[in-house]
Amino acid sequence: MKIDREQIKGAVTEHLARSRRYRCLILQTRQLPSFPDLLTATLDAAEALGLVTEQFDFARQFDEVGAVSCEEVANAIETWACSRLFVLVGPLHFIDYWSKDVQGRFWMNLAGFSEGEGGIVVLDAYRTDGVIGPFCVVDRVLSGGIRSLKSRLEATQDLLA
Repeated sequence: MKIDREQIKGAVTEHLARSRRYRCLILQTRQLPSFPDLLTATLDAAEALGLVTEQFDFARQFDEVGAVSCEEVANAIETWACSRLFVLVGPLHFIDYWSKDVQGRFWMNLAGFSEGEGGIVVLDAYRTDGVIGPFCVVDRVLSGGIRSLKSRLEATQDLLA
């Protein structure tokens, strides 16, 4: 499937605008070969927003022992996501090595991220375990079989406004 880069750019630009309180967007795809195009579209969106990016890609997800710890990923997010667009480039297989409790805390922390000028984009394969709950689907299917998820807190905030 072909990814519509403009559509992805529009979703990232809309959902991570500086006016948004919760600044994490998850883009999921079933098509693993589409990750390079998805990443390029995300980087184009960052440029349109005037943001520098920091990528946490496969080379940083595993070390000589195995999957990196949740603490290591959280520290990278804390270091970079306030001033840059922090892109977790998937598929995020390293998360599957963590306990269900750690996975749950990780997704909850991402859902509540609301600091600084940057934000977080997660590029991942379709997954529901742990993600659905803190996040909800905002666009069911973008071109290329991609769905986007946003913090459930944002939907609640919008209803209260």
